[in-house]
Amino acid sequence: MVDEGSGGGPGPEALAQAVEGGLPVGGVVILRGTGDPPPRTLGSEARAVARAVPGRREEFARGRAAAREALVKAGGPAAEIGVGPGREPLWPAGWIGSITHCRDLVGAVVAPASSAAGLGLDAEPDLPLPIDVVGSVMDRTEEASAAASAMPLVAVFCAKEAVHKAVFPTTRVWMDFTDVRVHFAEGGSFRVEPVPGRTVAQGVGRLRGRIVRGGGWVLAVTVLPRER
Repeated sequence: MVDEGSGGGPGPEALAQAVEGGLPVGGVVILRGTGDPPPRTLGSEARAVARAVPGRREEFARGRAAAREALVKAGGPAAEIGVGPGREPLWPAGWIGSITHCRDLVGAVVAPASSAAGLGLDAEPDLPLPIDVVGSVMDRTEEASAAASAMPLVAVFCAKEAVHKAVFPTTRVWMDFTDVRVHFAEGGSFRVEPVPGRTVAQGVGRLRGRIVRGGGWVLAVTVLPRER
């Protein structure tokens, strides 16, 4: 983890360097603050949020700009990134990725589709989760795992959001928070365990991820490996 504290600390560039360690070969991450004027959206991107409130349009524009920047930096085309039927980003053929929007932070990860089957990124404010949210997101096993690894409970929420983003685009399986368990290890890494009897996406048990914490944010990145 970049920073054990929740306030101050590193900015987006330092966090991005830490996230890179969890990406597959050829992966690129871009994290940006929200202080600059919002960038413009392109074609299908603009149409996807044409009826959204101004705040949502601005958030969306920043996320898409980060995604296009990451795609080009990874060697991909300077392409529009539209919105799929499940609200997932539509990447150009041969590429996978994920976009996240958080208070004062947006980001995107991109990698060649040949390097992994799925890629997920989520960012959340490093703040306590409301009690009612804790009960709907995790079980006591996960709470204990987080405590043993000095992880805030929001890291469980963040990890599961990243898991969904990694598996949904290719499997089309919409999982609930309680369909999987997250187990943390030293150094911010975690693994994902399907809960017996629940409907989960194929390959979820092969997922691996890491948590990066600092500057008032918690970030999770997950990678779904390709089957050998």
